[in-house]
Amino acid sequence: MIGITKRAMRALVGVPAAAAMLILGGCGGGSEEPAISEVTDSETPPISGAPAVHATWSGEAFAGLTVTLDASAEDDGWIVDWLWEQTGGPVVALHAADSQHARFHVPPFDDDTTLTFMVTATDDHGNATSYELTVRIEALHMEDLEPIDPQVVGDFVVFRADKDLDERIDLYLATLDGDSVYRLNSPLIPNGDVDTFRISPDRQYVAYRADQDTDEVRELYVVALDGGDVNKVSVPLGMGDVSSDFQWSPNSRAIAYRAAAGTATELFASAPDGGNARRLSGDLVVGGTVFDFLWRSDGRRVAYRADQLIDGTVELFVSDADGSDNVRVSGVPAPGAGVRSGYDWAPDGRFIAYRADQREDGLNELFVSRPDGSDNLRVSLTPVMDGDVAGFAWSPDSDRLAYRGDLVLDGLNELFSVRPDGSDNTRVAAMPADGDVSDFAWSPDGTQIAYRADQTTDGLLELFVSGADGSANRVVSGPMMTGGQLLAYRWSPDGMLLAYVARQDDITLQELYVSAADGSTNIKVSEPLGAGGAVGTGFHWSPDAAWLAYRSRIASGDPIHLYSTTPDAALSARVSGPMVTGGDVTSNFAGPIFAWTSDSSRLLYLADQLVDDRFELFVTAPDAGVVNAALSGELVSGGDVRSFGLE
Repeated sequence: MIGITKRAMRALVGVPAAAAMLILGGCGGGSEEPAISEVTDSETPPISGAPAVHATWSGEAFAGLTVTLDASAEDDGWIVDWLWEQTGGPVVALHAADSQHARFHVPPFDDDTTLTFMVTATDDHGNATSYELTVRIEALHMEDLEPIDPQVVGDFVVFRADKDLDERIDLYLATLDGDSVYRLNSPLIPNGDVDTFRISPDRQYVAYRADQDTDEVRELYVVALDGGDVNKVSVPLGMGDVSSDFQWSPNSRAIAYRAAAGTATELFASAPDGGNARRLSGDLVVGGTVFDFLWRSDGRRVAYRADQLIDGTVELFVSDADGSDNVRVSGVPAPGAGVRSGYDWAPDGRFIAYRADQREDGLNELFVSRPDGSDNLRVSLTPVMDGDVAGFAWSPDSDRLAYRGDLVLDGLNELFSVRPDGSDNTRVAAMPADGDVSDFAWSPDGTQIAYRADQTTDGLLELFVSGADGSANRVVSGPMMTGGQLLAYRWSPDGMLLAYVARQDDITLQELYVSAADGSTNIKVSEPLGAGGAVGTGFHWSPDAAWLAYRSRIASGDPIHLYSTTPDAALSARVSGPMVTGGDVTSNFAGPIFAWTSDSSRLLYLADQLVDDRFELFVTAPDAGVVNAALSGELVSGGDVRSFGLE
């Protein structure tokens, strides 16, 4: 739930169509990257003596994360007033709109979306100049999403909250028995905040971004989870920022981050103690910038997108973890062409795949390259005129790529799979006229692909499963009533089952179902709903596949509670505690609302369970067999737990 207040959400629960898909979402989106793909801007010519204004953005346009709008001005006098306004696109909630640096949380969008903002600077003589910034955000699809790591670590959890001082966001660790809560970050300067954090894969450290030492200058810090000194690990920034998309290497030996250390945003890395700081990106052309990056699974190499060689031409590069052996791995681009967001390493690290209009400007195709830039190959079928590859995903065993696009008939998105060498290019799901594959997901063992499509009836989205070679294609969701719709789905961790939320038996009720992957069984597992009830699309399997957790409002006017059920519905329980009047399992802030512990024994969730509009962190068990308890400790008046786990 991004940028929507809890009270607004209460009014929205149960609405139809795509809007409902994220209204009750248990986590804010995902992971790999519906990113900003285009940024344009224009400046109102200043009058004589008026300030010269410029604006840029920083951060990443992941659903649930934050984009910062940064303004600057040159003037003979003093800038006494800043004002940011949204001038176009779906409305987002602008924060600090009367300051030089505004920000907004990125909502999930069903279609590519353009947002425009205007900043006006007024000097001490009353002269004002405006500058308009345009941000284009790509839509989210199932293949773009990675499982959310709940960041629940052993017997403790990390969270952000204004616990000790209202509106000052610190970072805390709490034990799951509720006995201990302590602050992890160093003392913050006035107006300072911790706004993002990530735990290292070895569960030894937490990295966080904060304006800890200088107001509005967001730097990167690391602290051991068992306490100890806090290390600033980012390079000196001046007045720049570390971007919010910093990443631990999979081996936990380094943390990489983008930062505006000079005139350009570059890619850096350092050890957890701040040592061995180095630049990973190559020398950038004037005006060049690094847009995003991704570690390889062994932590020895990192890929990144940048206009490193030609300003405005975005290409894909790979660097060793020590900053050496920097090579371009994308092919020579056509004039005006570039690599799109959403590139991905094969799980075994032997190849990297990416979408690009490499051969022809505006024609997005799927390419594969080796990490040294050799064997660059187009692996998608030759598209019809105006056709495109819309998205792709590696199989877990790295043996194949599945991809979606309108390659055979313009506007008709179908599902294909191919080997990384371009062989055995197969159409997995052929669509009838007016049909469409909306999204897809590999089974955990890589042998099957689930996908959502209106394959049998135009406009009626159902759930299908197919072999990677297109064999044994079958519908696995239950019979849909006229006007029904399947909204979201997830494989069980063992690959035996698929859970999904749909308006299947009653078009006014959004409920949770489980099907066998072979389509042999289909049962409803959510609690019975009354008029106005709805199950949220953000349900989650437990890691051991023994339980499903989901949020639901049983009927109109009821609170939103957290429930758990076994896949056969033999055991089912409400696991959130009694709600104060107006209380819900929800949050007014970006990030996951509930998460499983890694051993599947407990659930953590955010709710204003005890005091309306005071959001706290609670722990419970899937069978409701332990006492429901608050973990976040006493909060200052006006304080809230803002997030736990990855934002």
